[in-house]
Amino acid sequence: MAIGTSWATLLTTKTFNQTGGVIIPISMTMTATTPNQMGSKLRPVIMRASDFGMSGHESRDELEADTDLKARLESIRLKAGPMMRLDDVRERSVPKMTLISNALCGGAINTRSFIPHRCHATIGVFAAVSVATACLPDGSPAHALAVVPGDCRFSIEHPGGASEVLIEQDEDGGIKGAGTLRTARKLMDGRVFP
Repeated sequence: MAIGTSWATLLTTKTFNQTGGVIIPISMTMTATTPNQMGSKLRPVIMRASDFGMSGHESRDELEADTDLKARLESIRLKAGPMMRLDDVRERSVPKMTLISNALCGGAINTRSFIPHRCHATIGVFAAVSVATACLPDGSPAHALAVVPGDCRFSIEHPGGASEVLIEQDEDGGIKGAGTLRTARKLMDGRVFP
């Protein structure tokens, strides 16, 4: 799936002052696209799990039960929506909220995604591409944690395993394209009689 020049992604680092004076650096993927272009389908807010006092390797059930965490994420989501030109997001599923941490299984980075209030069992295609993209710019929270592969073939870890993302960059480091790598295996063999 080619992104091309129509998906102009700008990663910006913002901070929010949370209850208790904790400053949380985040990356917001902001897109300059029309509503029918790929970039506007998912607008994630990417934050370090450690800034929430978490390892980022908690189980989905642990995160689902953490009402304090969910309230903090919602507070940030409601503030990020207007900053991302999404207006009032109280009744919307965007922006998606993604906690990141160091990978444990040889991947580039580990994720826990909330869409918007439930912890996702895996990671969606657009979210995986967005997280891989966020790993590239120096200074982004994701870049600081990621093991950026030399061939731009990112393994994005999530509660259910990992998703592989391929990023194609131009000579200036800009993103020319992105895609996912999926494999299929034969599950059964049978014969249908007429």
